[in-house]
Amino acid sequence: MRQPVKSSDRDDQIMAALTAEPCVTMSDLARTIGASKSVVKRSLDRMAADGLVRRDIENCWSVVTVVPGE
Repeated sequence: MRQPVKSSDRDDQIMAALTAEPCVTMSDLARTIGASKSVVKRSLDRMAADGLVRRDIENCWSVVTVVPGE
């Protein structure tokens, strides 16, 4: 049986995948980190609400880049 993954560890895996690629779909993220799409969706929604990631019109997720002074 697979060990449960902590939410913070999953978030770290998602951020690493998004940092490595400029545009990643939710399905690709689920495959990459080995989690269900529903689990990935909840994590992405939470991170988007916190301003860490965003989804574009083509359903690609990416890390939000913050420019100092803006």
